[in-house]
Amino acid sequence: MNGVLMMPTCKNCHVHLDKYLKKCPLCLRRMNHNYKSSLYPDYNYNDARKNIKCKVFLFLTIIFTSVCTLINLLTIKKEPTLWFIYVLVIVFYLWVLIGHTIISRKNFGSKIHLQIFALSFLFLVIDLNSGFERWSVNIVIPIIILLGTFLISLKIATEKMFVNAYMGYVMSVIVVGFIPLILYAIGISTLFWPSSVVTLFSLLAIIGVYMFADKIFKAEFNRRFHL
Repeated sequence: MNGVLMMPTCKNCHVHLDKYLKKCPLCLRRMNHNYKSSLYPDYNYNDARKNIKCKVFLFLTIIFTSVCTLINLLTIKKEPTLWFIYVLVIVFYLWVLIGHTIISRKNFGSKIHLQIFALSFLFLVIDLNSGFERWSVNIVIPIIILLGTFLISLKIATEKMFVNAYMGYVMSVIVVGFIPLILYAIGISTLFWPSSVVTLFSLLAIIGVYMFADKIFKAEFNRRFHL
């Protein structure tokens, strides 16, 4: 029975490399070829520990939010405020922030998009639960989207990537940038200028990216949008 070849791994980049390479092509660090053959693949103890820790924290979170909900419902007559909803959305956002944005190895665009929607959801729920004075949809959500669009545009402008990745980021800027204007058009938002600023910034960002892009990107952009 042939053993499973354990390929050398760059400790800095965490990628498997060819055994004949002396340096990692990504970080240029010298490789240590102390690989070996084994009948079975290595058991990843680090992933197992992370999985257990995640389950423990999830269980503690469920206990905490359940206790807060019960206390709020039992004291609702003395203080008629559903404050447990604030606890739920804040805990939810912390899980997104720590689990997806900080710890995970998801790509930059995925992290920014989820942050945009998670933060928008957080402030929208707080606004709804406190009387819905529309400060979330009029001011806060457009600011969040503007910052997210700026970060994505900066990513497009400063880093080289494949054409499909470029197009994914461009499409996200277009879609996300029009959300505040859509909220205003359907009557959820009542202030026009924040929505118009975000939409204008998104359009200018796309125009700027297109003007300074290479021929391959322009050709793909024209093909996608039938220009």
